[in-house]
Amino acid sequence: KKSKSIPPIMLLLIGRNIFADVAFHKTECFVGHIKENYLTWNMPFWLYYGTSPQMVNYQKVDFPILKYRVHGGNYINNELGMHCVLNGELRTAIELMHYYNIPNYKNQYIKYRVLNKLGLSNMFRIRYEENETKNKDDVIDFIIRKRFQTYEDKIYFYSIYQFYKNKKARVLDLSCFTENTRIFCGKDARAFNKELLSNNLDSNYMWFMQEMRNGFNKVINYEQLGEDRVKKILQFFCIEKEVEL
Repeated sequence: KKSKSIPPIMLLLIGRNIFADVAFHKTECFVGHIKENYLTWNMPFWLYYGTSPQMVNYQKVDFPILKYRVHGGNYINNELGMHCVLNGELRTAIELMHYYNIPNYKNQYIKYRVLNKLGLSNMFRIRYEENETKNKDDVIDFIIRKRFQTYEDKIYFYSIYQFYKNKKARVLDLSCFTENTRIFCGKDARAFNKELLSNNLDSNYMWFMQEMRNGFNKVINYEQLGEDRVKKILQFFCIEKEVEL
């Protein structure tokens, strides 16, 4: 059921999808919202963004659509799968942080979790403001630590955290990127993480993540790469709304 409070609740629940991933969509809905958000950028299909987050109109059904087994080798139970899942969760949370601020984020999170375990989640009333989160770095750190207790060696996530922590008015020259540079979207998180974990990732991306840790707010000299492609790079690293072209 549509509700203004549901998107901020998903932000409070560290960007994790709060609804089932299985649904049937009308063609115009799939083409207009689902394909880009869910398939391209690995974000929940039932939410799309404009001047504010909007929920797609769905109807629940009272019969199972899909049955599956969870086992020791399940996707979420290995490091590569964990990287891919957190990639989507963190991207979703950061997107929502541009629209919402949740005061006492950690305390509200704990309160919700306790009530939910007691079967009393319907008693929870989230407190939120419809303006941008100011302490994004604190929330990002909290979200990542729910998957990895320490993550200094998880270069992708550590770079995102440090970027928001060390925000600086600094210009970054992207002339090292060319038209042959591989572009990653959310759907490519597995391929990116596989190359990263095996030390086969393009050295330009390793350099870019180092620069993220130093902080910057503007990029220049990206003509060889092209504006659309540089926007996708910024979006993949969850910083597109923070960087000027």
